[in-house]
Amino acid sequence: MERVGIVVLAILAGAGVLIGYYLLAELAVGYFVWPAVLLLVPAAAAAGALAAAGTTVLTVSGPRGHRPVTVTPAMVSTGEIPLLVPRRGTIPRDHAWPAYLPGQAQVDLWAVAGKLVRLSRGGWYPVRRVAPLIRELHERVQLTLAVVGWPLAAVVLGGALAWSAGVVLGGIALLVPALLLLGALEALRLAVAGGARRLDAVVRSRLGGPAGCQECYRPVPLPWFRCSGPDCDRTHRDLRPGALGAWWRRCGCGQLLPTTVFRAARRLGHYCPACSADLREHAATIPEVRVPVIGAVSAGKTRLTFAALLELGDVEFDDEASRRVFDEGARIIRERAETSKTAAGHFPAAVTVRLRVRRGFGQLGEHAYLHLFDAAGEFYQDWDENAALSFLDNATGLVFVLDPFTVPAVLAETAGQEVLGRAHPATRDAEATYQLTVQRLRLFRVPIDRLPLAVAVVKADLLTEVAAAADLTPDGTAIRDWLAEAGLDNLVLAADRDFGAVGYFLVSSLEGWTPGHPLSAAAPLRWLMARRGLTPGEDPVIPEEPEVR
Repeated sequence: MERVGIVVLAILAGAGVLIGYYLLAELAVGYFVWPAVLLLVPAAAAAGALAAAGTTVLTVSGPRGHRPVTVTPAMVSTGEIPLLVPRRGTIPRDHAWPAYLPGQAQVDLWAVAGKLVRLSRGGWYPVRRVAPLIRELHERVQLTLAVVGWPLAAVVLGGALAWSAGVVLGGIALLVPALLLLGALEALRLAVAGGARRLDAVVRSRLGGPAGCQECYRPVPLPWFRCSGPDCDRTHRDLRPGALGAWWRRCGCGQLLPTTVFRAARRLGHYCPACSADLREHAATIPEVRVPVIGAVSAGKTRLTFAALLELGDVEFDDEASRRVFDEGARIIRERAETSKTAAGHFPAAVTVRLRVRRGFGQLGEHAYLHLFDAAGEFYQDWDENAALSFLDNATGLVFVLDPFTVPAVLAETAGQEVLGRAHPATRDAEATYQLTVQRLRLFRVPIDRLPLAVAVVKADLLTEVAAAADLTPDGTAIRDWLAEAGLDNLVLAADRDFGAVGYFLVSSLEGWTPGHPLSAAAPLRWLMARRGLTPGEDPVIPEEPEVR
């Protein structure tokens, strides 16, 4: 019986302990946990939201110690923000201040997000401190976790969750509207930048394509520009609208620069990326017509060039070399002096003039560059030398100078006559010169099927003494038919097949330099310019298109 009594007492004691624990738990929940939760959770959530708001404001616009790193031109040029300005091959990035939205905004947003994450984690610091405290109480005071641990843990855990929720909700409440606003502003910026790029492309297309370098003869669709700051010599390699500015850009030195190639070329010094030569003053702002003058030795290329420029009249010059060539050529034409032979083996520089033009039926007043390339005839009879003529690759049209005294019918009639001696006929037949040049153009993948070719039958003042050309008139169709009948039918057919448009002109370099002359030396150039929608001169006479395919 004694043992039974002991067991009963033990059971009653255990039940008493359980009942005590239960009562203590009830008291803990009723008088501690719920009141603490009801007070702490809203307070912690509100505190978290306020902390998130304060952190966001301080990060974006607070004192320097709270703000993230400022995106500088050095960071742009070194590529520390790789998505900001993608690098084009090996070309360095420009040293300029980025626009806020594609540059500093992303740094600010990442900084705010990082601080909010750290702020949210900070709310769990009490949880990490309470856990060892509960274990210590259990070991020292022998209070079980059921009595002290779980009520205290519930309160602390609830507060931590409420803090984190407040930080998250506060961050969302601030960042979502901010992101929507920034997204709308970025869309507007992209629209402005894209529109400016498109407008720049349209303007340059209307100019007839990219500017050309006078040193290496390459087209320059994207010139490099020098900063106009007083103490800055930095180069801006891509001044198109983009992440560094939609309509204006600020150089690292603080100087404000215009974006778009057209606007920048009107205000800044610019040069060729390939050879670093300075481009002409008006390059990339006015149309450019690049015309190689092709022909055999003694065909009359140089004299035709001089006479054509003289007939064009009021021309301007951007370089002294072209002015000297023009002055000497004008003297030779006016005095009817002998033309010095173009030096063989000497790579020619372009003779460049700037002349007033009108577009279509528009008003006269715009300007255009006309670049004429007069290489020695030896370049057109030797394959290796012809391949070196890089200006052929970027021509907008070609003038083929055809000496009629190499035409079989004319040569047969004038053999041994005095007129043949005065004509100084070309040393090579026209067809061989033509074929060599066309083969070279095809090899270098020049799209000649889109280029116009002006065939200039020169020495027309002497040709009037030849019976085989007695009925020849300046009409283009008549010239074409005469060449075909006189023995150059293969050349005529090849030209019609190879080029996008072919015009035929009867020219006298001796007499055709005066305005209105029927044997106009400038007629081939006027026709080539008209093909690009340009009409030079105060009172232009647009030549009829003789043969256009």
